[in-house]
Amino acid sequence: MKIAVDEGHNRGQDIGAVAIGNENTMNIQTGEKVITKLQALGHEILRVIDKVPQGVSVSTSLADRVNAANSWGADLYVSIHANAGGGYGTEVWIGSESGRDVATKIVNQITALGFTNRGVKVQGVDGSHLYVLRYTNMKAILVEQCFVDSQDDMNNWNPESMANAIVAGITGQAITAPAPKPVEILKYDESIPTGPNIFQIPNTTFYIEKRADGDMGIHLDRGNYLTIRKGGSPVVAWNNNKGQGGSKILF
Repeated sequence: MKIAVDEGHNRGQDIGAVAIGNENTMNIQTGEKVITKLQALGHEILRVIDKVPQGVSVSTSLADRVNAANSWGADLYVSIHANAGGGYGTEVWIGSESGRDVATKIVNQITALGFTNRGVKVQGVDGSHLYVLRYTNMKAILVEQCFVDSQDDMNNWNPESMANAIVAGITGQAITAPAPKPVEILKYDESIPTGPNIFQIPNTTFYIEKRADGDMGIHLDRGNYLTIRKGGSPVVAWNNNKGQGGSKILF
C-alpha cells in the first residue's frame, strides 16, 4: 500500500500546541516510528513534510501537504497530531466514511494503551476545520494521539507504543519488539588469577601457576594452557570460551 504519513505542523508558521507536552515534537517522534514500522512491513511511504519547505505560512504548509499526497497517488493519508483545549483521550478524524474502518481500528488500538476513547469524528459533520481531510483525494484520517494539556495523557504517552497502535490499526498486524540478542555466557573466567603461586609474565596476560598437586601450568589464559607433571606426561588444554575446546596428553 502507498501511505502518505504527515507529521502534523513542524513547518514555518504551522506550529502545534504546547502545554505539558509539545505537539511538534510528539508528532515527529511518533511519526518517524510509524514510517519505519510501515516500511518494515513492506509498505511504500511518503514522508509528507519532506515536501513542505521551512518558513512557509500555515495555508501554504497545508496546501503543500495535500498536493504532495495527491500527486504521489497515495492510497491512504495519515496525519498525526496531538490535541489541546482541556480535554483528555484519543480520537481519529476521517475525511469520509471510507476511512471509518481504519480509523476505528486505530482509535481502539490507542484506547487499549489506557487512553479515553473519544471515538471517530467525521470532517464536515463533527467539524469542517481540517484542510488535509477536505482536499486529499484518497482515504484520509487524522489521528489526535492525546491531549498535550492533560497530565494523565502525557504521563501515559509513549511514542513507541503509540506508533505500534497506529500501525496495528492500519495494517491489522501486531507490532512486537524484536527478541533480545542472547547474552553470551563465557565458559570460563578469562581474568588473570592472583596469589603467591601465580607468576605473571610482565607486560602480557600470560602466567605460570604452581599447583597444589606439584604440577606446573603454563597459561595463555585460564582455558588454554600446558600442564607439566613430574614423572607424568604433559597435557595441553584449549578452549575458545564458547564451549568448543578439549585437552590432550602429548606423549
